[in-house]
Amino acid sequence: MRDDMLKKSFVSLIMIILLTGCAASQKTSAEKEVILKKFSADRFGASSETFYNSDSTYALIVGQSKSTSLNPNPVLRFFVYDIKGEVIVIEDGFSSGRVFWKDKSHIEVTVTHGIVSAEDDDNISGYIYDVSSGTRSALKPASQR
Repeated sequence: MRDDMLKKSFVSLIMIILLTGCAASQKTSAEKEVILKKFSADRFGASSETFYNSDSTYALIVGQSKSTSLNPNPVLRFFVYDIKGEVIVIEDGFSSGRVFWKDKSHIEVTVTHGIVSAEDDDNISGYIYDVSSGTRSALKPASQR
């Protein structure tokens, strides 16, 4: 009888430890936001903007220093952060162009080389990145879209 009580107590103790450990590893959305802000600050300092995709499962963080006479086109840097997985999915940078959410799982990265006129899009390149699959496809020129 005493051995049964001891076994039940031991099993109960193990279950409590496991449940407590699992519960402690789950972060609240506020804690995840703090982690994301720390990543942003580490990479870009205070000059960053955060853009969430439509269902807030990923965040696109963009940072660029101010242009100066010595550096009129500072590098635009960005990374995409997986909120649930708490990992950076992609990180990149370029000196002229833009990056934005195309839809909930794709970002479009457009890089501009030199001066681009309305009739000439040969100086534009880039890619579309699927954050859910990790695949990259070439950006088609505006005339082929």
